Parts: sequence; C-alpha cells; structure tokens
Amino acid sequence: MLTKERGVYFGGFGVLNGMLVANYLHAVHFYVGPQVLPAAFFASVAVFVCFSAAALVAKQRSYLYLGSILGAALTYLSLASLINFIFRFQLLSDILLWGGLFMYLGFVVYDTQLAVAQYDMGDRDYLLHALHFYVNFISIFLRLVAILSEKQEENNRRKRDRRE
Repeated sequence: MLTKERGVYFGGFGVLNGMLVANYLHAVHFYVGPQVLPAAFFASVAVFVCFSAAALVAKQRSYLYLGSILGAALTYLSLASLINFIFRFQLLSDILLWGGLFMYLGFVVYDTQLAVAQYDMGDRDYLLHALHFYVNFISIFLRLVAILSEKQEENNRRKRDRRE
C-alpha cells in the first residue's frame, strides 16, 4: 500500500479518535474543572518521554520480553472490562483504570524498543510505529484525565461539605 495513502488513513484515525473523545474532554473541562486537562496532558508528556528515554538508554532489546506479558494483561483487562460492563463493580473499575495505566506505560517501553529493533533490522515503517505511540499516548492521557477528575471531584465535594 502506498505510504501517502497510509498517511491519509493515519490522519483519519487521529481525527476520528479526536471526535470520539471530544465530548468526554468537554464534559471534564466544564463539569470537573479546566485545570484537569492541562495537568493530565503535561503529566502524559512527561511520563511518555521518561519511559521512552528509559527504553532508549536501556540495553538494546532488553525489554522486548514484555510483549507477551503486556498482551496477556491486555486480554485480561479486556475480559475484566466486559465483566465490569455487565456487573459494575467499583473495585473492578479501579483495577481497570490503574491496571490500564500501568499496562500502557509498559507498552511505551516495549513499543520504543520494538521500533528501534525493527529499524535496526531494516524495517522503516514509521507510520505503524507512530500509530502505536499515538494509541499509547492517548490511552495514558485518558486514564490520567479520569484519575485526576476523580481527585478533583473529591476535592470539590469536600469544599462543598465544609461550606454547609
């Protein structure tokens, strides 16, 4: 497939993904607080850069073993998400939120080393690697938004209770 055509697909994926999360981010901004989104964004950037740098500095291909572990974690979290969709357990929601965050942090390390290893072997598919990094970043960002929103709502609730 042509690289130009794949670039259009990649851009379309980014636009559609943005459309999917826009209402959620809008609701967080207006109902929880405007400070949550910048904090989550900069925290996501910092975490992404640090974990990518750690993967780049580490011994080459030393974290590629994480692929099978992260794949299993993704499978288990997907099943837990299906169970939580049906039964709605708060504990399971917290496990999905925090477990998903740590899983995607692991994917940042794994995908960084995988991209370097494949580049060393002659694979120059930068769009596929960009897609992996994009999905990782968005997933980390959305989870941090959810975590920070919960904390902000708790703070808002405490302030209201003090006034009453």
